[in-house]
Amino acid sequence: MKNPKLITKPFAQNGQKNAIPENYSSSMESNQATWDQGFGPITMIPVAAGGLPPKGQDFNGIFNQISESVVYLSMGGRFKFSADYAAAINGYPKGAILQSDDEKKEYQSIIDNNKVNFNTATQAQINAAWKLFSTDDMLQQLAGKQPAGNYLKLGDYGIGGEFPPEVIDANNVKLGGIYAPAGAAGINFYDPYAPMFVMNRNGMYIRQFQITATGKIAARDIKGEWKVYSDDEELKTRFLGINSTAVSAKQLSTKSTIAGQEFYGKGETITITPQGIGAQPVGNYLKLGDYGIGSAFPPIVADADTLGVCGFFAAAGAGSKNYFDSYTPVLVMNRDNNYRCSLQINVNGRVATRHRSGAWITYPTLDEFNAKKSLGEGQRWQDVKGSRSSGVSYTNTTGRTIALSVSTAGAIASSSIQIFVDNVLCSRNEVGGGEGTNFTRHCIGYAVIPTGSTYKVEASSIGLWAELR
Repeated sequence: MKNPKLITKPFAQNGQKNAIPENYSSSMESNQATWDQGFGPITMIPVAAGGLPPKGQDFNGIFNQISESVVYLSMGGRFKFSADYAAAINGYPKGAILQSDDEKKEYQSIIDNNKVNFNTATQAQINAAWKLFSTDDMLQQLAGKQPAGNYLKLGDYGIGGEFPPEVIDANNVKLGGIYAPAGAAGINFYDPYAPMFVMNRNGMYIRQFQITATGKIAARDIKGEWKVYSDDEELKTRFLGINSTAVSAKQLSTKSTIAGQEFYGKGETITITPQGIGAQPVGNYLKLGDYGIGSAFPPIVADADTLGVCGFFAAAGAGSKNYFDSYTPVLVMNRDNNYRCSLQINVNGRVATRHRSGAWITYPTLDEFNAKKSLGEGQRWQDVKGSRSSGVSYTNTTGRTIALSVSTAGAIASSSIQIFVDNVLCSRNEVGGGEGTNFTRHCIGYAVIPTGSTYKVEASSIGLWAELR
C-alpha cells in the first residue's frame, strides 16, 4: 500500500484564521463557529431571510487546526502525554499509545480515564496504568538476553546425538557432554563400556559420571579417583539388622557367614537379633522443647547476658535487661562459648545482632537505606514543566529527597517567583520591569524537597521547571 498524498504544511498556515473556541456562549456572535456546535443555526438561513454567512476566518481556523495534526502524523510524529488534554477528555482511553518526553519509549494505556503521567510518576504508578510498548534500544535489550558466543549445536559432544563421540582416554575429556568410552581400549574410565557424562564449569570444576551395566554409580573429579556408590540392596547385606529376621547359629572353628557377616568361634551357640542399628552414637541429645527448640513457649530469661546455651529464649518483658527488644524471642548461637551470637527481630521488623555481651547492632531496611542516600546519587535532572502548574501543590512520593529548580519566562516587565515547601516559604525572587529596556529578565528559585513533603510554586509565569529525582 502506497502513501496517500502527504500534506507538507497546515491549511492556511500563513492566512487569516480564528482560534476556534471549545464551547459556544451567548456572549459570542451568533455566526461564531465553535467545536461543540460547529456553525450556528443563523448560518443555515439565507441572508435574504435574515441569516448570517459563516466567517472565512473560522473555516481557515478549523482546517488549520485539523490539518496541523495530519501534517504532524504525516511527518512521523508521535503524540506525547499532555496533562491539560488528559484533564479535558477525562483521561486517555485504554489502548492509547503515547511517546515519552525524551522520545526513547512508548507506553500503551492499560486502563480507561488514564491521567497518570509516565514521565514523572513512580514506577509503581506507571505499572498500574501503562505498559511499556517499545524502547529505542529494544534490539539491544533482546540481544542482551543471550550473550554472543559459540553455543552447542544439536549433536555436539553427544548432546542430542544418536551416538556420542568415542573417546579412548577419560583424562582427555573436558568439554561438557556425553561420550562413549572406546571399549576394551578405553583407559581411565570406571567402566570402559558405559557412556560417560561430563560437566564443566569454566574449566575449573570438571566432573565425570558413569552408570555401569550393573547399575552402580561412579563419579570423579577429572583425573581423580572414581567414587563408587552402593545401592539399597547392597547396604542391607552390609549392615546387620536392616530388614532381616532373628538368626541362631552354632559358630564353628572355621569361618561362618550369618546375615552377610563373617564369624569365627569355638563352637558355642549364639543368637543374633536385629535391633534396627542406626548411625547415631550413644549420648545425650536435645529432647523436644529443650532450650526452646520446637516448644510452643521457650523459657523466659531476665538477663540476655546469661544466655550461653544455643536455642530460642523469651525475654522477660519489662523486667528484662540487655535485650534489643524486651518482648520478642531471641535466638542464641554458641560455639565453645567463644563465639556466642544473639539475634532478635522486634515487633517493627528491625533486625539486631550482637557478639557475646557486646552492643546490639541494628540494620536499616531497604527503604531506610535508599532514603539516606546522598542527594543526586542515582538521580537525574528531569524537565517536568509539561506536568506542573503555578499555584498547584505536589507531593514528593519518590522515597528520596529531591531538588527543584524553576524560573519565570523571559520578560521585560516585572516578574516574581515563590517556592513553598510544606506550606513554608523557602525561596523568593522578584525582578522589576522598566520602560525602554531592550533585554529580558528572569526570576529564579531553588529548593530541596524532603521525601513525603509537599511543594508549590507561585510565579508570574513558568519558563523552566526541572527536578532532580
